[in-house]
Amino acid sequence: MKNVLLTTTALIAFAGAAAAGAELSLSGSASATYNVETSKTVLAAEAAVGASFSTELNNGMVATLSVGDVLAYDGDDWALDGSAFTATLVTYYGTLSFGDVDNAGYDDDGESTLSLVDGMSPAIPDETTPHNVRIEGDMGGFTAVLSFDSDEVSNNSIAVSGTAAGADIAFATDGTSSAMTAALSMAGIGVDVAYATDGTNNSVGVAFSYAVTSEVTVSGSAATNSAVADAQAVSIAYASGALTASLDFDVDASTYAVESTYTTTVDAVEVVLTMGYNGSDVSVAVDATYAAGDLTVLVGAKDNGNAYVDASYDLGGGASAFATFANADELGPNEIDDGTFVGISLEF
Repeated sequence: MKNVLLTTTALIAFAGAAAAGAELSLSGSASATYNVETSKTVLAAEAAVGASFSTELNNGMVATLSVGDVLAYDGDDWALDGSAFTATLVTYYGTLSFGDVDNAGYDDDGESTLSLVDGMSPAIPDETTPHNVRIEGDMGGFTAVLSFDSDEVSNNSIAVSGTAAGADIAFATDGTSSAMTAALSMAGIGVDVAYATDGTNNSVGVAFSYAVTSEVTVSGSAATNSAVADAQAVSIAYASGALTASLDFDVDASTYAVESTYTTTVDAVEVVLTMGYNGSDVSVAVDATYAAGDLTVLVGAKDNGNAYVDASYDLGGGASAFATFANADELGPNEIDDGTFVGISLEF
């Protein structure tokens, strides 16, 4: 989705020189899709309008205010999907934010700052209860974050992350659930350890990886859980040029899976062959991509009979025409729908 940015800057002389800037961003998309099989057309549209204002205070602090709204159209009605209001004050000592903020333990993209070992349960503290105040600061190579609900301060989360003795360390808690992780990498060997609790049940995990050669990597994990079954797994991965292969072994279930892919180009068509075996069944899939100028065509088929065709033509200016076919949902890289469709889309 493209942004159209309008910027106005003003110099304000009040108790010293302070620079203030305001920005307005507009973005959106629209599409018309015709279902060949049902002879129906579906219209869809989204529009986002955002505004932000920032000013540098005399003491070097920066204050920012941002507002954003999202509208969606389903062919019948317009609806306000969501809105965001955030006020932020950046100081020498840290950042204070109000409004639509991420809970402590999560970054600006909403991703957790902790990564547990596979098979661990319970999981890390989540964002089921949103907060509206966030305080963040850096000190001695560590970042500390506190977030809470201003209406109920006891509803809060704390997170600390940083590097010590060559290891990446992270901790997060919401007062009930807690988790901590440590990751160390040296001389081609990586080791991760983790602990998590929901206040009742506990889990401990250890994972390792070792680059045997530049092409072969061996890895494994083990998780000990108080409420669910323990989990252990080992895998070997191989990658060399156009060929990749992997062997994954579930120690507890005594099951394994083998998968390999081979990528080649034939007359400007990139072809990817994927083969797998899970101990009882063999799977085969072929995917091909052809791109010439503004035209892109994706074609694929699996041994279970699933197949798709996904073609698009760039009309310029954010507009494109497309035609798709699939005999099952979510096929291909673009996860197209089951059926035959043609249409046009526009982004601005």
